[in-house]
Amino acid sequence: MPTDGGPDAEARPSPPDGDRVAVLARAIAAAPLREVKGYLCRAVRSKYLKDRRPPEPLYFLASARTGARFTPVGGPAGLYLANHQDVALAEIRDLEFDTAGRRRPLRRRDAATLVTALIRVGAVLDLTDPTVRQRIGITSVEVGAEWKGELEIYLAGRGALPLTQQIGLAAHLTRRVRGILYPSDRHPGGICLCVFPDRLSADDGDVVRVSGTYRQRLP
Repeated sequence: MPTDGGPDAEARPSPPDGDRVAVLARAIAAAPLREVKGYLCRAVRSKYLKDRRPPEPLYFLASARTGARFTPVGGPAGLYLANHQDVALAEIRDLEFDTAGRRRPLRRRDAATLVTALIRVGAVLDLTDPTVRQRIGITSVEVGAEWKGELEIYLAGRGALPLTQQIGLAAHLTRRVRGILYPSDRHPGGICLCVFPDRLSADDGDVVRVSGTYRQRLP
C-alpha cells in the first residue's frame, strides 16, 4: 500500500479544469505503464443481470451516466473491478455524509452479485506506485479523495470537475492508457482497476472474461 510521506504528499496548486486535464494528459502520455493480469472480482448491481437478456456482468455504461471515481458524467465509461470480493462490495456501497463530514452507509442499498473475471490488460497506469504518481504530479491523498460531493457541486455549476475524473479523462485522451490501477479508499489495503473498454485491443491480447452462469467477454 502506498504511503503518504515524502514529496508525494506535498500540496500542489491546481489550474482550471481544461488546463489541468491538458497538463495531466501530457504527463500521463510520458508515464510508464504496466500489464495487469489474473483474476479480479466485480460486484454487479443485480438489475443488470436479471433485467437484461443475456445478463451483462461486465455492464459498464452506468458509470458514464452517473459518474464514478475516474469517469465523468457523459465521459468515457469505465469498468471497475477489485482484487477481493470485500473490496468490490465496499466500492459500490452507497454512502452519505453527516454534518461532520463522516461517511456512513445509506439505509437503502441495491442488491449486488459477485462475479470473478479473468483479465489481461496491457498499458495500465499504476497509481498505486508512488513513482508514477510523482511523475504525473498527483498525491495518494488526491487519488483516494471522495469525489461524489465534488461532482454534485460541479454539476450544479459551482466547482471544478473532481480531480480523479480529470485524471481519468486525461488518461483516456492519451489513447495509450487502457486502464487505471489504484488503491481503494473504501477498503484499506484493497486495490481496484478501472478499465476503459473502448481502449481494449484483442489484437494485443487484452481480455476481460466472466465464465459460468453469467458469461460475458470484452472486447
